Amino acid sequence: MNSILTVLVLGLLLAIGLDLFQENSSWIREQLYGKQPKRKTAQVLEYFQNYERENHPDLTDCRLAWGYFADLDVLVNGVPYMNSLGYEKPPEPVYHDFLNNMQDFAETFAFFFSKGAANEMFLDNVEDWSKVRETAFTNKRDAYYGGNALWMAKNAARIGCRSLLGAIVDPDLKQELTDLGVETIGTVIPAEEFDVHILMEYVKTESWGKLFAPRSNRYYVNRDQQISKLEVLDAYHEEIKKYKPDFHGIGGLHLLEPHFEGSDIKDKLYKMKAYWAEAQQRGEQIHLELAAFNNLKFYETLADTAIKQANSIGLNEQELAILHSYLSTQSLVAVSDTNPDANAINGLIVDTLKLMIENGYEVNRMHLHSLNVHSVCYKESHWGDGSFGLISSALIAARMGCRVETLTEDLVTLYHPGELIGKNFAGQEEHLAFYPSNPVMKWKLDLEFICLSIPAVICHDSQRSANLGDNISSTGLTYHRPIKQKTDSN
Repeated sequence: MNSILTVLVLGLLLAIGLDLFQENSSWIREQLYGKQPKRKTAQVLEYFQNYERENHPDLTDCRLAWGYFADLDVLVNGVPYMNSLGYEKPPEPVYHDFLNNMQDFAETFAFFFSKGAANEMFLDNVEDWSKVRETAFTNKRDAYYGGNALWMAKNAARIGCRSLLGAIVDPDLKQELTDLGVETIGTVIPAEEFDVHILMEYVKTESWGKLFAPRSNRYYVNRDQQISKLEVLDAYHEEIKKYKPDFHGIGGLHLLEPHFEGSDIKDKLYKMKAYWAEAQQRGEQIHLELAAFNNLKFYETLADTAIKQANSIGLNEQELAILHSYLSTQSLVAVSDTNPDANAINGLIVDTLKLMIENGYEVNRMHLHSLNVHSVCYKESHWGDGSFGLISSALIAARMGCRVETLTEDLVTLYHPGELIGKNFAGQEEHLAFYPSNPVMKWKLDLEFICLSIPAVICHDSQRSANLGDNISSTGLTYHRPIKQKTDSN
């Protein structure tokens, strides 16, 4: 009798317990496995924004230099713009590594739109370019001065550093930079001769006929004439000896690619490499902002000059895939996974750095900004703590995308990995738990290199995708202070 009563009581208690568990299961799961996604996002945002307020580095003596290009960006909505050019329905997506005419342009935009990938290409035909340019100005959403180096120079000045830009400019841009406190080296040319880039944005799930964009991104087309001359190279590196920057940030070298065959660009790139080596002898680091490339012969020269000599490299997931493909197979990939897994992309950074070091590249820092994760790997003897720069660069991307200064969990999505696998140069793996209350994950690659990784913060309703990479990299770089190295000249 007692045993039967005991069983009944235990059964009743179990039933009550199960009922309580059902009522409070979300609370129990939170205690065991962490907060629900929206709460996690709020915790991470709170950590990032508090860290930014409480740990601002001293930039009193910050002195930075940027080169070598600037242009006028004309921003259009990509699909309506193509409709205005007579392409209400898209052509079959086809990848062209060079745009000879309007049809090549339309097919290549369709290709990158359908992949959700970014690229910038040169339209060779003068008459087609005239139509493309005129239609862009007629349908523009905005127009402003742009270019990798220009955006980085302006952002560094906004942050509070002394900033110098080496580039050809027009009179209005010269005045804008003067007003911002950005010093300039380079010729001032008439506005009508200034190079124009057409910036075609599209948003996630947008349709163009039967095609759909898997993510928000942008595509550029240009017909540069001034930029291709790399005219400012000698003047910049002569003047910079007196300026004595902490480092140089170089971007836009992909704009030389269409002009490579039958020109002196190869000679200029090797001359640039020699200038960079001289700067490094003075204790100045060189940062290279990469882009998407299409021409293998040009990339071979770039790899042996700019990429080989650069100390620091900034890139996104597509540009990382191109670099890794070249280093491992001596080939280029047109597109990569536009929604990469955080562990896969971090593993690719480690593999790429290892290949570069084994092949004599000067790299001692790499900053990746992708859709899911932001990571920076660097040699601790050459760079200070990278946490502030990494956090601040992730926040500026979200603020620019959302067009707000204060971010909340209602505005953004957080791609938190749950667990990150940190791989080192020896191929060993370290499992790193993700804690929203302390979301900067760290692991060692060897005795010298360390990696930091944080989840990306992405707008639900992104208002822009263009120019984010330049602002991400320049913010991360400006706040990531180099450690002065002893050289023969100091």
